[in-house]
Amino acid sequence: MTGFFTKLARAVCASALLAAASFTAQAQDLGSPTTVTFDAAAFANGGQLIANPYADSSFTFTFSGSPVIGDGNDGDGGTDAIASLGATQNETLRIDYSGDEFDFNAFYFVNTVAAVTLQVRGYDVSNAQVASQTFNASIGSQTLTMTDAGFNDVNYVIITGTSANGFDNGFFDTLAFDAPSAADATAPRVSSIVRQTPATATTSADSLVFRVTFDEPVQNVDTSDFTASGTSGAATGVSAQSTSIYDVTVSGGDLASFTGTVSLGFAGGQNISDTPAGNALTNTTPTGANESYTLDNTAPSAPSTPDLTAGSDTGSSSTDDITNDTTPTFT
Repeated sequence: MTGFFTKLARAVCASALLAAASFTAQAQDLGSPTTVTFDAAAFANGGQLIANPYADSSFTFTFSGSPVIGDGNDGDGGTDAIASLGATQNETLRIDYSGDEFDFNAFYFVNTVAAVTLQVRGYDVSNAQVASQTFNASIGSQTLTMTDAGFNDVNYVIITGTSANGFDNGFFDTLAFDAPSAADATAPRVSSIVRQTPATATTSADSLVFRVTFDEPVQNVDTSDFTASGTSGAATGVSAQSTSIYDVTVSGGDLASFTGTVSLGFAGGQNISDTPAGNALTNTTPTGANESYTLDNTAPSAPSTPDLTAGSDTGSSSTDDITNDTTPTFT
């Protein structure tokens, strides 16, 4: 690293000739993941200012300052890397793929001077921002991974060093790209609502548990999303069995004395959506089973007074219900 900064000092004199360097290449559709590592025979000398243009894997990298190549051990795994000369606040690195869309996954950053803040933004072809992520890059090396789904399909990316010293001579390496993936625009569906506890359809239980299954992971699932029909009881608990399976408890109200059918449905104001895309659940009709419980809390009626048949009545009349028959017959 010391050798690099010695060469970097010599390169400052030449930096006026390359106030902004841009490395350009013709694009082609990405058919598989592509990683740019800046490893080339032309980078034999650390501290070398990068000429304009520079072609690397069909991507264009444009610094607001003058980029230089580091020594052969400054990058990821002891390889070449690129740093920006100047260390000024809000200096930028712009990444294009010949105007085509791409998926920006991650990049390697190493800084030996001080911790810096990196703001990464993705834009579409109309220059509208579609993704944003902030990293607090500590001293040392780290791979910074995009988690904002908007980076799956961008036209260009701008990385900004928002700290007082910008990138602070930090090195960029191993930029990982992939073919753009279409955004998830499909709303989740309810796969089924089935009886969980008790498992039998007819019951006198005072608490009922329905298992609700969705066709993909969802979020924002709580008791306010559900309604119970047939009873004044309500959804009183939700237990996530996975991101797509939830057990919903119905209890309270008149459930302990209710006789009839109890079903589980969705509240009109439910705000369930899939994750991570955030598509709202709009169709709450299950595509599969939609089970209910039959509550029976009515006690059986007492039997009527037994009556001897005429053949078993041996009393003074055939209707006085008196008999000496040891095996009488009743009606």
